[in-house]
Amino acid sequence: MEANQHIFLTGATGLIGQYLLRNFLLCKCSVTVLVRPTEHDSGRDRIEKVFDHFQLSGQLKDNLHIIEGELPYCKPDTTDRKKIAACNIVVHSAASLSFHKDARGEPWETNVEGTESLLQIATSLGVKRWIQISTAYVCGRQQGVVLEEPQSKSEPQNHYEASKRQAEEMIRNHPDLDWTILRPGIVVGDSQTGFTSTYQGIYRCLQSVAFLSKRIQIEDAGDRKMPLRFALSGNEQTNLIPVDWVAEAVTQLTLHADSSRKHFHLTPNAPITAKKLVDAVQEFYDISGIEFVGEETDISGKQNVFERIFERETKRLGPYFQNDPQFDRTTLDELCPHLKEVAIDDQFIKKLLTFAEDDQWAKSKRWKNNDSKRFNCKNFFEVYFPRAADDSQLVRIHDLNTRIGFEVTGEDGGLWVCELSRGNVKSISPTTHFTDKIDFLYKTDVTTLEEIVTGKISARDAFFKQRIDIQGDVERALLLSLLLEDLLREIPYQTETTSVKPLENICA
Repeated sequence: MEANQHIFLTGATGLIGQYLLRNFLLCKCSVTVLVRPTEHDSGRDRIEKVFDHFQLSGQLKDNLHIIEGELPYCKPDTTDRKKIAACNIVVHSAASLSFHKDARGEPWETNVEGTESLLQIATSLGVKRWIQISTAYVCGRQQGVVLEEPQSKSEPQNHYEASKRQAEEMIRNHPDLDWTILRPGIVVGDSQTGFTSTYQGIYRCLQSVAFLSKRIQIEDAGDRKMPLRFALSGNEQTNLIPVDWVAEAVTQLTLHADSSRKHFHLTPNAPITAKKLVDAVQEFYDISGIEFVGEETDISGKQNVFERIFERETKRLGPYFQNDPQFDRTTLDELCPHLKEVAIDDQFIKKLLTFAEDDQWAKSKRWKNNDSKRFNCKNFFEVYFPRAADDSQLVRIHDLNTRIGFEVTGEDGGLWVCELSRGNVKSISPTTHFTDKIDFLYKTDVTTLEEIVTGKISARDAFFKQRIDIQGDVERALLLSLLLEDLLREIPYQTETTSVKPLENICA
């Protein structure tokens, strides 16, 4: 293993990247990091948080150089270019994990354009050794055994896979590059502590169950049953892999002289099955009732509210449960025979869940905006909502009869009671207190409500991020949240000072 290298690292504040920063510094490498500043923190501030998390010695900063910038827009000045030119290895860990293309062009902007921009900068300064952190899922829809080789046979399942595949091709096809391509599986928290800094991917599924588990009724026998059915056998394998193991593999391969021009799958040697994963989750939350009803069973037209909520929250991840292939690790095992395996079992899953619950699924770290001065709750509840609901077919389709309470905290917030009769808004009015005659109560703040009605966040996302609390008839409340989301999509709310457009203009 070659130590004392000078590494140019991107993505150093990401989940994998922060472990790589720690590992490289502890291996006595010099590290130059490209860090994107945020609205609230400079690049240096963000790196300081990584040091604080790992309790790294301040002396290690002597081997650390920081460049502020964001790919693909980074244009290093003369000083920064000298820092990059002093490096002999690029470790490109920065990535967008978005499955769908958004208005900014992600994930293509970061994963392809960002890689191209970094490639131009590095090679122009003479840095030719390149470690690309890709994904095992560049294999797309391929089934069976996936080899450690270029992947182009099967169609990608989403924009994320397609963009990572294109980035790989760009790296392989560069005439002057000495490359290594590393392909992690589904990266989750630390094998020892459960720590994670992000709750995407598989965590969306886990968080959905966590949310729903807290809102199911205890039956007469004392059981807490969650009525969820999956059209799976339960034997499907899922390639979860802890971040610390991935980072150790990346570190070893980065510093290994024989890893050049090879592909490596950083995946578990014994993936967990869907049934074992679900069993661990049910035991952790002290629930039962989740069933595997077989791959041939069609439950799409017979879903209960819990199943509809879960599917809408996690449907993008479906292929990773239904069709997770077997990733060959021959090349990895040959070069890293002493890489210690981690058991992906029930205890590991419970460790991930324990950390997530203690962390409140990142709620404790979420930055909160000041209450909006543009959004007017009274206008939304007493003008837009009754007009839109009366004009929409969505609410009446479900023939709802219910009384709903809304408690909105913050400036211009308040209490409102809405009565639906056969899907029509019979009345909605402000109140000073709630009676026991309401069926359920939504509790949130002005900022969250504005983000929901203006489309910045979906109602279901707000629920799963614990920005809305529900009291009372949870099942009916969850159904109405989906209807509200569809209603806002059908008849968009317009924020113009403190008023909405007349309904007839909205629908024109």
